[in-house]
Amino acid sequence: MKNFLSGGSETDIFNDVKETETTDIYVDSNNSQKLIELVQQVAWIDTSEDGSGHQPPDFFNAEHKVMIDTMKVDDVVTKKGGKKHPDKQRQSSMLRELKDAGILDQLPNLDRVFLNPDMSEIPAGEHHTYAAYLSNFTRIVEGHIRSIKNVYQKNHPGFKTAFLLYDESTLYWQTNDLVEEVKYKQGQGFFGQPHIPWQDKSFLNVLKVEGLDFVIWVMPWKNPPMQEILPKIAVLDLNNVDKANLKEYDPRYMHSDEE
Repeated sequence: MKNFLSGGSETDIFNDVKETETTDIYVDSNNSQKLIELVQQVAWIDTSEDGSGHQPPDFFNAEHKVMIDTMKVDDVVTKKGGKKHPDKQRQSSMLRELKDAGILDQLPNLDRVFLNPDMSEIPAGEHHTYAAYLSNFTRIVEGHIRSIKNVYQKNHPGFKTAFLLYDESTLYWQTNDLVEEVKYKQGQGFFGQPHIPWQDKSFLNVLKVEGLDFVIWVMPWKNPPMQEILPKIAVLDLNNVDKANLKEYDPRYMHSDEE
């Protein structure tokens, strides 16, 4: 059975991208369009844990000289540099309960289980925050960036590099109300602008490094029910970023959609 936790394995995430409707995908350049067409239309070597054991990163296509590294980020407030993650700890506990109860043994053909723990006892401002989102993003992405030159380019010289970023964060809104002073209640109206992560200067500063050419940004939880605020996937050409479109967001005014 594959990874139980949300999003599944690297292979699951990659396959979900392959199957996403083009109308749900934003591309910022012709090169980005070509990349997503390659992902969805050609065969790839899978080197991830569920793959064939080739050299990393997770996926590559030798004919088109493109390699893709997969990672997950979220906006959960953690401790000890991400080692103490309340959601993952609760998910692990739920998984043990399912195993101990013998429920999984009754479903031998089950491919994936999505575990969505009830974290309502933790206030939103202590569970999901923009500051934690940016901090987690920076820590995880920079860890993968270090492997581009040290590992990936040595294994596949001359290849373009793309990051497949599975973003499990909630939607954020920049408002006129300080997060510390105002907590919105569910259903309460407010004025604000949705946070667009690929236009956030702080996030792009992390991604704009030598050797990283594209980002495939998957955002499964950004849209509230019955609303389409952001695309499910954004494909970015990092060699073609329009700096004039980048925005600076003030963390003090960034409210989570889960408040």
